[in-house]
Amino acid sequence: MNKILSLIFIFLFISLNFLAENPKHRYRFQQGQCAYNAIYNQKTDIDLLIIGGSRFWTVMNPQIIQKEMEKKYFRKLNIVSLSRNWSGPDYSYVVLRDLLEKRKVKKILIMAEPKLSETYHLLYYSIAKFKDRAEIIISNKNQNLFFNISDYLKMTFKQLLDLSIKSNIKDKIVNSYGYSCLNEVSNGVQVNISKSYRYQYKENYNKLKPIRFDIFDKEYSHSRYFFRKIKDLSNKYDTKLIFFHLPRLMDPLWDQKTYQQWEKFYSSPIIKLPNQLRDTLYNNYSFYDGAHLNKNGMNILLPWLSKHEYLKF
Repeated sequence: MNKILSLIFIFLFISLNFLAENPKHRYRFQQGQCAYNAIYNQKTDIDLLIIGGSRFWTVMNPQIIQKEMEKKYFRKLNIVSLSRNWSGPDYSYVVLRDLLEKRKVKKILIMAEPKLSETYHLLYYSIAKFKDRAEIIISNKNQNLFFNISDYLKMTFKQLLDLSIKSNIKDKIVNSYGYSCLNEVSNGVQVNISKSYRYQYKENYNKLKPIRFDIFDKEYSHSRYFFRKIKDLSNKYDTKLIFFHLPRLMDPLWDQKTYQQWEKFYSSPIIKLPNQLRDTLYNNYSFYDGAHLNKNGMNILLPWLSKHEYLKF
């Protein structure tokens, strides 16, 4: 009897995981619907795809970047941003893999984030396929095997539970509303918040020095694992991968050797903010809070970024 029950459980477990692999289920959350629309409903080639966490999500306006780049290069371009809240190359990897299977992308601009604030992206459990979630067991060297297996099981059962309580995407609704992948923050009261941050941290900001860290330390293992998979994807689909280090208000820039180590390991260039531009952002009330640029910051950053040599067409 126990054997029969075990077989039934295994059958149901595999069957439910198969149902959960449906993209309409995996991308059911709000910003996921934007990514789903770009992956499964749009067909045109993408010149530049932008993807990253909330620091990209709030500032990387593809319309502004496209306008600036078209003005510079005298040609029509298709710029798409699939960034969203929270950081995590694990989430970005799944989105990029699904997208590159469907559409041609010439260049990817991705946020360089050596360490996640959480063990993994908070929506990775939802967007990941069964085999993707299993990679959690080996990707995070900063935790022991028992911890990683526990995370894997929690994510898997959470995904299966969602089958019964959360609705799948309806294409008609997605196409009608055209969900935005940009969560732009305006100016207004946020500028006053930015002022308070600026004056509160002025002395400390002036003392900021470039930091050096070793990307091979085990605390960076999870990000490193998925960034390598993203690099492999870019090689497979002949897509140029470009990193961009966009620091928070009080984050120091990296030192030159750290940038060089990053570029060498991933065999990809990294865009870094010049000190002068960093000071301009700081001194012009360009932050919404301690991490994210506001609309003023966006209007300073994007014209500079659009003209960067690594994004040349």
